Amino acid sequence: MGMTSDLAFVWDDAKAASNLAKHGVSFAYAIRVFLDAARVDLDATRPGDGEVRSRAIGEIEGRCSLSSIRAATVRSGSSPPAAATPGKAKPMVRFTLDPGNPPRQAPAEQARLARATDPALTAAAAADPDNLPLSAEELARLEAARLVLAVRAHTGLSQARFARAYHINVARLRDLEQGRTRPDSALLAYLAVIDREPAAVERALGRRDRSPAWAGGCSASSRTP
Repeated sequence: MGMTSDLAFVWDDAKAASNLAKHGVSFAYAIRVFLDAARVDLDATRPGDGEVRSRAIGEIEGRCSLSSIRAATVRSGSSPPAAATPGKAKPMVRFTLDPGNPPRQAPAEQARLARATDPALTAAAAADPDNLPLSAEELARLEAARLVLAVRAHTGLSQARFARAYHINVARLRDLEQGRTRPDSALLAYLAVIDREPAAVERALGRRDRSPAWAGGCSASSRTP
């Protein structure tokens, strides 16, 4: 499944049918996860794939959902691009998600998902190389990303404004929020203070930004022993 803009998607029709048969969930329904403002877009790019991949983890109608997305500008579908064969182009579906009228499951799909057990869902995911269950390492990165996103959401600031306000490198913040890296203990403590006492942090940083009046006239040679 590829993503062409914030709420526009493109996918291989055959892959969509295969996904529905395996997991009982249509691609159209699965992309509802992008309506969850608290979702995490976990970086899942794999060496050698030649594409950018991410895994969107969030809730759809109260159920945890995971959707694998790849950059449609690189390629769409789930298999490496094959040599072009006249008359055999893959039928592609282009879909724009309407937040006011999100896709719903057909009654048969609802019934199948309701009957599915956790072991059965896990086994189906384990058999799909494009949408494997989250590993322990991915889960750890996911939890860290959720924490960072929650702190930033609490401030109401954009990624760029949050990074600027609290003197965090914006590239590092982006990597944290996409689960590429995990915060160390010092950054976790700093985020906790930002979350609980943002005004105090801003005051402290404001003082740090203003050099003391005596700083300009103080040098190693002029200090009093």
